[in-house]
Amino acid sequence: MKAIDRVWFWAVLAIAWMGLIYALSDRSGGSYESASEATSWLPFATTVAHIGLYFILSVFVLRTFVLMRPVSKGLIA
Repeated sequence: MKAIDRVWFWAVLAIAWMGLIYALSDRSGGSYESASEATSWLPFATTVAHIGLYFILSVFVLRTFVLMRPVSKGLIA
């Protein structure tokens, strides 16, 4: 089994990504003023950022679950 296909690797990535999301959400709104000025041309910048962050988290979590139980057995059983 390759090191990248180990359950613990993907679980650690998922937990670290959750920590990053928490750290970003824990900051005050004033610390993002320069970012909002830079992305003012994009109407849904915060929505796009949330979708991206949580999509990456879902990939990490799903990969962890798939490696915990082989795909041939199915995720729901």
